Amino acid sequence: MTIHTGSLFLSFVSLINVFMSVPMTLVIYTYVVGVYYFSSLHLSVVIIIVGIGSDDIFVFHDFWRSTF
Repeated sequence: MTIHTGSLFLSFVSLINVFMSVPMTLVIYTYVVGVYYFSSLHLSVVIIIVGIGSDDIFVFHDFWRSTF
């Protein structure tokens, strides 16, 4: 990600943002929705969340670069 964006800071903050979405989603899932069941299928969703989040960062970065 650092090679694509050209910024170590942007890469670090973006990855922290992607990985912090998982615990925040678990808190909402448990305390707001009230579902306490957690299976191994839920762990596979983590891979999907990281993939979509990383893809969004690349799309936003490319869009930002194309506006100049």
